[in-house]
Amino acid sequence: MNNELYASDIRKVAQAALLNGHCITYEKARECWENYSDSMCAGWMRLPESTDDIWNCISGQFSEQKEIVESE
Repeated sequence: MNNELYASDIRKVAQAALLNGHCITYEKARECWENYSDSMCAGWMRLPESTDDIWNCISGQFSEQKEIVESE
């Protein structure tokens, strides 16, 4: 996958997670959206406009416990 092509999307996914108490790495954000896209039998799904809608798409990949991941 071309991370540069989707860099803006990946940052939006990370921001949606952060706004919901999950500080994740760039790689984790890419993985979350990739997993969501795969679950819809798609290559890379276009992101919704709002961070709330993005969060609704990926929130099932997180536990109730807030996740904090240190930068590498």
